[in-house]
Amino acid sequence: MYHNEFSMRIAINTRFLQTDFLGSSGIFVYEIFSRMAVRHPADEFFFLFGGAPNSSLQFPPNVTKLEAGIFAGYRLFRKYWYDYKLPSTLKKIRADIFVATDGICSMRTQLPQCLIVQDLAFLHGPGLMPTSVAGFLKKHTASSVNKAKQVVTASQYSREELVRKYGVPQQKLNLVNFAASPIFHPGDWEEKQNIKENYSGGKEYFLSIGPVHPRKNLRNLLKAFSIFKKWQKSNMQLLITGGVAWDQEAFVQSIETYKYREDLKLLGYVPAMEYARIIASANALIYPSYYGILGLPMLEAMQSGVPVVSSRRAGFAETAGGAALFVDPENVQDIADKMMTVYKDEQLRNDLIVKGLERARDFDWDQAADRMWDIIQQTAKP
Repeated sequence: MYHNEFSMRIAINTRFLQTDFLGSSGIFVYEIFSRMAVRHPADEFFFLFGGAPNSSLQFPPNVTKLEAGIFAGYRLFRKYWYDYKLPSTLKKIRADIFVATDGICSMRTQLPQCLIVQDLAFLHGPGLMPTSVAGFLKKHTASSVNKAKQVVTASQYSREELVRKYGVPQQKLNLVNFAASPIFHPGDWEEKQNIKENYSGGKEYFLSIGPVHPRKNLRNLLKAFSIFKKWQKSNMQLLITGGVAWDQEAFVQSIETYKYREDLKLLGYVPAMEYARIIASANALIYPSYYGILGLPMLEAMQSGVPVVSSRRAGFAETAGGAALFVDPENVQDIADKMMTVYKDEQLRNDLIVKGLERARDFDWDQAADRMWDIIQQTAKP
């Protein structure tokens, strides 16, 4: 119900914007809803946090940042927040609609809810996320997709999973894509040389995007890199960005004895602009992940004029179209072969660069924000 013919009050769970370094989920939430607020200045947006938002983010004047006590853990405390604290907050701010961005709806509000399901990794076996998280989502996803008036996901692959696993009607399922930020673009020669001097001792490098996480398939990547180094005997480096996810300290420690340790760099998290320059200066992005919705780093690399070697699993092939070399993430030899191919075949590299630049233009944040706005309006209708 609108308060007048011009204005709607939209509440959004923006807890993903609290961290210093935004992952794909945080980037999606920020880009979509900040752009939406700019494009609809007569409407009011309430960004709900559990603490202070990332200090580097800027918000339009029609956004109210509200510390609503969101509990980022799982199990009982999170369910309590959704079913008891959230409904009272929504009532207090007189919201017309709630956008649930992390896959779970409130069961105790009659307010229309738009549910964003960004990740169905919990359906694909152990190791892709912490057991407590997977258990929570397995328990509550079915009731959430049933409760939501509209459901949004970022890939056709995930859309089909929601139909197959939960029987979600097609008429309430919507596709809203990610895109790469404008900060990603091809680098000039001098910038690339400076980045190489700073991060790889002036040498060429393959890049892989973390964090260090089981689903990123870094063990097989390192085995494939060993094969590449044995065959090629080049100065090629392997750089991995991102932090260390849950339960991965042992993997990081094991790298100390890795045969090509001197050619491997774990960069941790780097600021966004520096991250964009690191991508643009790479010989290729190697992205053999076991699971993912869209593969945002693939779009970032393509928009930067960098060839992509990608897993063909989940939504990755859907994202890349014909603009990447695909590998079986279980097959170390296949990964190594494709690394060698993208390194040695100059004509193929150029073809991938051209196709990647074209493919990246198919994804646009403003179009995504407009699509989400249409879905929100549909959700708010009586």
